[in-house]
Amino acid sequence: MARPWDRYIFNTLPLPHTLLLIFLLSITFRIALSFHFHYGARPILTLCVVSALLASISDTLAQMVELIRARNKASLKLREGVLNGEIELEEKQGSLSPRFDSPRSSFSWNTVERPIDFDFPRMIRFMGYGFFFAPIAV
Repeated sequence: MARPWDRYIFNTLPLPHTLLLIFLLSITFRIALSFHFHYGARPILTLCVVSALLASISDTLAQMVELIRARNKASLKLREGVLNGEIELEEKQGSLSPRFDSPRSSFSWNTVERPIDFDFPRMIRFMGYGFFFAPIAV
């Protein structure tokens, strides 16, 4: 039986990522409606909160894209393996870079190395970066 957080909307969008994105967008819309009132009373705090919300939305979208790409890549490998009559379980890592003549490290993880779940600590870190660096940007 599939866990609720393993479900997809229209067989493409991951359910928990999409629900969180809708929640964050609704909070952002609520703040956008009353932005001038809050900005007039406390401008720095308002900018911090808006920056944190925008950072969380961007990180949620980045994690959605990462999950969708990994899922498509896994299904493509499965289809290619079935068509060729074999399923390859491990990817080849690294190749020679023509510029530096050294092995190039890959920044992508395969699904065997780490699970693809929503990373809440990562999102909270992005929110913190947005919150604390907004006053510096002003």
